[in-house]
Amino acid sequence: MKKKLLGIVIGILALSFLYFTIVFASYFHRQNENQKMLEYCAQNNTKECYTRMFELLLPKMLINNVWVDNIEIDLVKLDHTSRIDAANALNKADNLIGYGVYKDTDFEVEYSRLFNNYSYAFDCGLQTFNTGDKLCKFYSECIASDAFLILNQQSSGKIHTLEQKLKELDLWDKKVFIKMDVAEADVIALPEIIKNADKITGFNIGLHIRTPKSIIEKITLLNQINEKFVLVSRNSIFVDDNLDSEIIYSKYYNGIIKDGVMYLSYINKDLVNKYKVSMIQNTDKYYKKQNVARLFYTTQVPLSDISFVVTITEKLKQLLGIKGE
Repeated sequence: MKKKLLGIVIGILALSFLYFTIVFASYFHRQNENQKMLEYCAQNNTKECYTRMFELLLPKMLINNVWVDNIEIDLVKLDHTSRIDAANALNKADNLIGYGVYKDTDFEVEYSRLFNNYSYAFDCGLQTFNTGDKLCKFYSECIASDAFLILNQQSSGKIHTLEQKLKELDLWDKKVFIKMDVAEADVIALPEIIKNADKITGFNIGLHIRTPKSIIEKITLLNQINEKFVLVSRNSIFVDDNLDSEIIYSKYYNGIIKDGVMYLSYINKDLVNKYKVSMIQNTDKYYKKQNVARLFYTTQVPLSDISFVVTITEKLKQLLGIKGE
């Protein structure tokens, strides 16, 4: 009887080992094939290319468990959108800068209300805008470029770099949190944010990935961001039936991408004691577990879930100190 039971156990273990070997081998093969398609997909806007390039982006978008002062961080929502941020990064900031606000400064105003600090809202596509709060200042200016304004906006022509604005606002020796949604100008603006990481406690960006080419442009950028910052949340934008949805036909991702935008929120590694890729990448489960403060502020945060195969692979790389490609 014992021999029979032992045989069953060994058989189960052998089948499990075979199953996981096949699963992980299939994933590695798929990613190798995706890498080979980079040049082709940079020139071809097809659903197949979108999915395959998105799969290359997945390892760069894994949520981390993060500890500050040896305590796991708190997450918080400040407005009606799907943005979720590290309360610790917001709390450590002296001020907040918001780029691409259009006609919505709820995030900036709420930051000022909660932390009693000045916030600065920028959009060169609006000539004037009343934020409704004396601590939230609006400027008709853009960071990096005005080439990607929306809804037929007319530019004020005022463009600045982050460094210029930090000096102008007397924030050069202070710490700021940055919130931005600047369409495809993110490719131009992000390198300077990374360069000035020592002045930034964290940032939340609406990452625009509407085409295979735009995804490819973000792969290297996310690698660079991950050198200085740790990802603490990942969401598509708030569900609205008036926005186009990109369905990802991949077994490595469950969720849709609304209007080709992902909200990614980061905390500066300098503030962090330790961090590790979370085994829970299903955002419905993760945010419930983390008990996100003020999550009630919106009726729905779209599901975003990355496969355990991607997660375990990157956890092992993190453990072994292997950097992303």
